[in-house]
Amino acid sequence: MNLRNDTSTIIKDAIKSALPGNKVRELLFQVDLGIGKVIVIAVGKAAHTMAKAAHDVLRSRIHAGLVITKEGTKVDEIPNMKVILASHPHPNEKSYEAAEEAIKLVSDLTPDDHVLFLLSGGASALFEKPMISPESYQYINDQLLACGANINEINTIRKHLSYVKGGRFAEIAAPAKVDTILLSDVLGNDISMVGSGPTTPDKTTGEEAFAIIEKYHIRIPADTI
Repeated sequence: MNLRNDTSTIIKDAIKSALPGNKVRELLFQVDLGIGKVIVIAVGKAAHTMAKAAHDVLRSRIHAGLVITKEGTKVDEIPNMKVILASHPHPNEKSYEAAEEAIKLVSDLTPDDHVLFLLSGGASALFEKPMISPESYQYINDQLLACGANINEINTIRKHLSYVKGGRFAEIAAPAKVDTILLSDVLGNDISMVGSGPTTPDKTTGEEAFAIIEKYHIRIPADTI
């Protein structure tokens, strides 16, 4: 017995078991995808790894897919999946384009169809359709990132300014079934806060959002009110 070698092996095995691709493969064997179309939407800094793992398992079952990840990420082609590289932590035109592409993919589905949503950290900036002008959204987002607010506070505001956050993307995909596999980068692992919860019901209120705005003295453009 060699304590150093045993400890090293345990650490390596623990890291390996937690890698995004391995977890997706493991969890997909527990998901019943039915008989309809399978649409894969992967969003976040680990999106490409997660999407590739999904393809390794599902292969020809995937009708179409979209991978939305951070600019500068090294990506390989994944059959039947389009890749969009967008900006983080500040959304850009590609972030808005990505959301529109995702909406198109899930807009005409049936109750027999499935959306597999693979979510990881960074999705809030990479995947966005703001309810206000992009300029006003960017202005508010910049203040939130600079004011000292924590991620839950920032994502609370983002949810109330977005057509695809706070569970709204799942509503767009209805009546198809939506299954989400996510990697949490949020303290406390509140899944409704990861990526601002595109497929998770929003538990926050408008009153809470306004309280955060007042707490950090966030300036709100006229077209937001």
